[in-house]
Amino acid sequence: MKKIKSKINFLKNDVDFSELIKGSFSSLIGKIIGMGFGYLVIIFISNKYGAEGLGLFSLSVTVLNIAVLIPKFGLDNGLVRILNETKTKGNKNNFLEVLKESSLFMLFLSIIAMLILYFLADKIAVLFFHNEKLIEPLKAVSLAIIPITLMVVASSTFQVFKKTFYHMLFKTALINVVFVVLLSINFYVLEATSDIFILYCTACYISFLIALILLKKRLNKSVFNEEKTYSFDLKKILTISYPMMLANSFVLLLSWSNILLLGYFSDEYSVGIYNASERLAELSGLALIAINSIAAPKFAEAYSNNDHKKIEEVTKKSTKMIFLSSVPILIVLVVFGEFLLGFFGPEFTIGFWALVFLCLGRFFSAISGSVGYILQMTNNQNIFQKVIFLAFIVNLIMSIVLIPKYGFVGAAVAKFISAVFWNILLVIIVKKRLGFWSFYIPFITK
Repeated sequence: MKKIKSKINFLKNDVDFSELIKGSFSSLIGKIIGMGFGYLVIIFISNKYGAEGLGLFSLSVTVLNIAVLIPKFGLDNGLVRILNETKTKGNKNNFLEVLKESSLFMLFLSIIAMLILYFLADKIAVLFFHNEKLIEPLKAVSLAIIPITLMVVASSTFQVFKKTFYHMLFKTALINVVFVVLLSINFYVLEATSDIFILYCTACYISFLIALILLKKRLNKSVFNEEKTYSFDLKKILTISYPMMLANSFVLLLSWSNILLLGYFSDEYSVGIYNASERLAELSGLALIAINSIAAPKFAEAYSNNDHKKIEEVTKKSTKMIFLSSVPILIVLVVFGEFLLGFFGPEFTIGFWALVFLCLGRFFSAISGSVGYILQMTNNQNIFQKVIFLAFIVNLIMSIVLIPKYGFVGAAVAKFISAVFWNILLVIIVKKRLGFWSFYIPFITK
C-alpha cells in the first residue's frame, strides 16, 4: 500500500507525466469530438447514398487532402518548431511576424493549388479514376483548399501554447462539427437537397472564420518579454518545414494511397467499404494522436535546450501511455468488428477482414510510440523523410499486387505490411541516432 501511495505521489510531482496526462486528455477530447462527428458524417452519407455515395465522397476528399499538402508546405509541423523557438527567444512582434509570413506564403500556394485542382478535375476523374461522376465533386471541393490550409496557423499556434484541445479542434474536429450541423439543417430542417460537396466547402470556410476569431483572442492574451529579439526570415522557416513537408506528404500518402488505388483498380463501392473499415480502425489511434499532440512540443523544447535525457524520459512515458490506451480498443474492434461495421449499413459488414488487418497495423504503431515526432523535432527530419518514402514505395508495390486480386482486403494487407516496415525501421533509427529504444511491450520494457 505504501509503495502504491509513494508511486502516486511521485507521479503527481512528475511535471512531464502530469503535462502529458493533462494535455493528452484535452487533446483526446478534441479528437473524440472530431472523430465522433466524422462518424456521423460517414453514417449519414452511407445511409443516405450507400457504399457508392460514400466512395465518391471519400475519393473527392482524399484528392482534396492530397492537393492541400502543397500549400501546407510542411508548416503544420515546421511552425511548431519555429514558433516554440520564437516564443522562447523572441518578443511578441517576432512571433506575429512568423505567423504573418507563413500565412501569406500558404495563401499564395493554396490559391495556385485550388486553380490547378479545379481546372484539372475532369482529367483526374476520367483519366485516373475512369469515373465522370467525380468531375463536379472535385471542382466543388477544390474551393476548400484555402481555408483548410490556413487553419494550420491556428492549430500550430495553439499547440505551441499547449492549448491542446483547440489545437486538435482546428486540426481535425471543427470542420466535421460544422458539416454535420449544415447537413442536419439542409436535410432535416429545410428538407432541401443541396449538394453535399458544396455544404462541405461551406463548412470549411465557417470553421476557418471561427478559428481566426479564437486565434486573435489567444494572441491578445499572450504575454512575451518585449526586451527579447529574435532574428528569423521566411527562408529559415521553409528550410525547416520543407523536409517535413516531404516526410508528412509520404505519411499522408501512405494513408490515402490505398483509397486512390482502390478507385483506380476497382470502383467507388470498394472505396466505400474500405473507408468505413479504416474509420473504425482509426478509433485505436485516438490515444496516439492525443499524446503526440502534447509530446511533440515537449520534444522540440527539450531538443532546443540540448536535454537528451528529457527526450528519452518523455518518449518512454508517452509510449507506455499510447500502448495502454490503444491496445484495449484494438481488441474490442477486432472482437466486435462485424457488429460495429453494421452501423454504417448491412452491406458494410463484408469489410471485417479489412478491419482486422488495419487494426494489426495500428498495433505496431502503438508499441512503437511517437517515433515520427521524435525524429522530426530533433532535427532528424531528413532520415524520417527517407524512411517514409521507402514505406510509401512498399505500400504502393503491395497495393498494386494485392488490390486487383483481393480488393479492399488487399488494400488493408498492403497498409499493414507498410506499417510494420516503417515502424520497426524508425524504432531502430531512434536507437542509433538518440541512443534509446522508443517501443513499449509489457513485461519486456520498463
